Amino acid sequence: MGSSTSSLPPSVRNYPVIIKTKNGKQFSMMYHSLIEHILLLRKVINHPEMTQEGPELNYYIKDYCKRMSKGKMRTYDQQENLPWQLEWIWYVHRLHPLAYLNDCKTTFRNQKKPFSSNNTNLQFIPSIDLRSAVIRQKDFNGSIRKNNER
Repeated sequence: MGSSTSSLPPSVRNYPVIIKTKNGKQFSMMYHSLIEHILLLRKVINHPEMTQEGPELNYYIKDYCKRMSKGKMRTYDQQENLPWQLEWIWYVHRLHPLAYLNDCKTTFRNQKKPFSSNNTNLQFIPSIDLRSAVIRQKDFNGSIRKNNER
């Protein structure tokens, strides 16, 4: 995640942004994180196959689970080079933080070297139905599209 804002100077990338919600609450995040988030959501909005049942969504969910089981999303460099479709699946999984944390712990528990290339039996099986979770995001993405068209 982050190839589109990686060329920004660190002073801009790490600039804190304060976001205020309609109900008056506010939170902050780094500028580059906000931009990356918006760009990812725009890609998903422009590719409806990533929020509906079908072979493309199934392919990326399987690829996500395969990469997680093999530890291919562990380092920053690996995360930076993910296809946006996998970023999307990963993002939706992390929208369920307790399930995500427990899934990672369960998968890698009792493994002395969970990311060794000899460990071919390790499987990453999310405790949530990722397909349904991704499809549920369609309505949210539709509301973003409407706000974007105003």
